[in-house]
Amino acid sequence: MRRSVIALNDWAEHWIVPAGASTVSLLHRDCGSEVRSVVTCASGHEITAPGQVTAVPVPGAKPASATDQPAHGGG
Repeated sequence: MRRSVIALNDWAEHWIVPAGASTVSLLHRDCGSEVRSVVTCASGHEITAPGQVTAVPVPGAKPASATDQPAHGGG
């Protein structure tokens, strides 16, 4: 199963599905334990809160201009 599907399932279980109302469990075929996604930095530290991550521009990145922004439809 793709990592993105596992991560989306974890997100839904945390933010959308009421406690105890899960409709599916993702299980490891070899041992039967539940599968979960874990986010780590390249040094192996587990990231457990959004505040632990900072977005920084890569070298050579240019700031977006007003013309780079997507158009918003009216309506």
